Amino acid sequence: MKNIKKNIAIIITLMLIILPMITMPVNAATIGKVYNLTSEMKGNTVYFNWSNVSNADGYDLYINTANRGFEYIGSVQNNNAPVIGFTEGVSYQAKVCAYQLTNTGKKEVGSFSDTIYVNMAVQETLGKVNTLTASQNGGNVTLNWSKVANVAGYQVFVNIPGTGYLNIGSVDGGATSAIITGFENGKYYQFKIRAYRKTSSGTLDYGAFSPERGLTIYKDQYQDNPVETKPEQVKNLNIGSISENTVTINWNNSANADGYEIYLDKGNGNFTYVDTVYRNYATLKNLDYNTYYRVKVISFKQGKNGIIRGDESEYKAFVTEAQTIQVDTVQNLTVQVEKNTAYLNWAKVNNANGYEIYMRQNNGTWQYMQTVYNNYATIRNLAYGTNYGVMVRAFQNTSNGTKYGYYSLEKRFTTPKEEITVGQVANVKATTSANNIYLNWSNIANASGYHIYLSKNRNYGYTLARTTSYASTTITGLEYGTTYYIKVYAYQYVNGVLKESPTATIVAITTARKNTLAAVTHLNSKVQNRNEAYLTWWSVEGAAGYEVYLSKNYGAYQKVKDVAQNYVTLFSDGSQTLDYNTNYRAKVVAYEYVNNQKVYAKDSNITSFKTESYNDYENNIYVSQVKNVRANVVKDAVYLSWDTIPGAAYYEIDFTVPGLGSVGPFITYTNSRTISGLTDKQYNYTARVRAYKWVNGKLVAGKYSDISAFTGK
Repeated sequence: MKNIKKNIAIIITLMLIILPMITMPVNAATIGKVYNLTSEMKGNTVYFNWSNVSNADGYDLYINTANRGFEYIGSVQNNNAPVIGFTEGVSYQAKVCAYQLTNTGKKEVGSFSDTIYVNMAVQETLGKVNTLTASQNGGNVTLNWSKVANVAGYQVFVNIPGTGYLNIGSVDGGATSAIITGFENGKYYQFKIRAYRKTSSGTLDYGAFSPERGLTIYKDQYQDNPVETKPEQVKNLNIGSISENTVTINWNNSANADGYEIYLDKGNGNFTYVDTVYRNYATLKNLDYNTYYRVKVISFKQGKNGIIRGDESEYKAFVTEAQTIQVDTVQNLTVQVEKNTAYLNWAKVNNANGYEIYMRQNNGTWQYMQTVYNNYATIRNLAYGTNYGVMVRAFQNTSNGTKYGYYSLEKRFTTPKEEITVGQVANVKATTSANNIYLNWSNIANASGYHIYLSKNRNYGYTLARTTSYASTTITGLEYGTTYYIKVYAYQYVNGVLKESPTATIVAITTARKNTLAAVTHLNSKVQNRNEAYLTWWSVEGAAGYEVYLSKNYGAYQKVKDVAQNYVTLFSDGSQTLDYNTNYRAKVVAYEYVNNQKVYAKDSNITSFKTESYNDYENNIYVSQVKNVRANVVKDAVYLSWDTIPGAAYYEIDFTVPGLGSVGPFITYTNSRTISGLTDKQYNYTARVRAYKWVNGKLVAGKYSDISAFTGK
């Protein structure tokens, strides 16, 4: 057959999307076995999947092709591989093993997975082409066949002498005939047709093949086209039974008819072909639920040159019932256990959207575990040495909610016992406060808890002092000024037996000497410079220093100073400032050093004081407040000036010196004054000014100006 006008492609070898390996395999028992090998066919491609092996660099895939024995076809790095080139209708076997690559380039392989079968039988999900005729005219062959509903087209196969059947092309779904050329004279050919449809994933669904038709080609043979009689019109079309979305129909046999074509519409007048039958009844399946339909039937017969159809029948109307969902029960549930992980697998449920998995432990209460959308699942982090039961049920999501199938049969399994070695405790750190020891260390992930042992002798006499589940603890009530030796062990219960970690590092620490310091007494306070406080107290024998604490407006105490002497000024050094016109309380705590740590005496008595107002509120309607006090410092002198107050008799300057407080006052009869002797170049001097007037024979003072602050130069 030299001139058939269709391209023919025959894949005769397996093609694997792989990373080829050229190293020589060496068996190694340290590499894990591959579990859960599965396959899924989409078109002529088979997708293999399996569980990861933790220490594998890749996987080798072997296929038993046509019973020739297993053959290596390639390697991949991931736990999946698509394979093409399989032949329809042939059964294959497959298995996988994991491998590692050594430093010398050799390949070490683990045990093979269980062998699975790959059946390349085509899933015939579409209707069958029921009739096929073949006729020739001068070496050309005309094929005619019956329609199949809901298809994209038809594939044409020709059995070529010496070659076998080949798919020579296809026609679209609206056609039911094809003309083929290019045959050799005097040769016998056979023909068959099947319907196909493209799925949303890009693969093809097929129908069953039509009956075979054959003929010998004679290029000088032609067939006439005589007028042929149509079959009788279909009469007495009736609706039989309606069961949800399935409807039966029947009619009278039509004279001279070989079969009948059935057409449906949903009340819009657009009748669509749905099926061909060869009897006077039919069952219409998979219709839309709760939907109005009209049906009509056309008789046909096989003429010499194609299909001859009779007149259309009258239509009949019907309404399908609402849907009642029935979800099948999960079957063939299997479990493979590896350490504390269970791998589940079961047969797919055709109408299921997903599956729910339930488990129980030691015949206890069933617990929901997870929802999956494939027919397999992995359950991790199970308890070791424990009996489990597992069940799976399928579900389907509908417009009326989720519908569930029955639970599968319970599958029982037991996880193995595990020997666990708990690691040695590291980074133990110890600190003391008085007669208490504070310990912390690095956490150990698989430890149930920790034992802390204590002794006054490094080499013997250790006793259990604490048990804790945390990586820290405190041991209290120990002897003062005593050296203790500490060991920390991690422990874990393995199969009911307590096991401690290896020998721990010994840590030595000495508790503080018992505190004998007396508390501070005779604490007094004095306000100076309006917002400074001078504190004094009696010295404490043996004290290394004193911590000063301050409370503002009866709030919480805050540490503000740490001094060596028995007095302090808050805050003449400018480190902080006290608020004006504010209540404060102060206390002092003496301390000494023991083993390089502070040991405190009890708190002192509390002294209270109130800072002065920022300004005096003596202003009146007769004397205005002085404004804009300016300070110009030259070396150790300051030139003060301010705005004049009309009618002022004189001005009074309140002047403060760092560490001494207020001096003066200074009186001036003009709106300026120079004051010398400014020796402090670090801390602030301050000045404020107020005016005096004669009012009704009396001198009356105005309100002080804002404070002006400055340092010497």
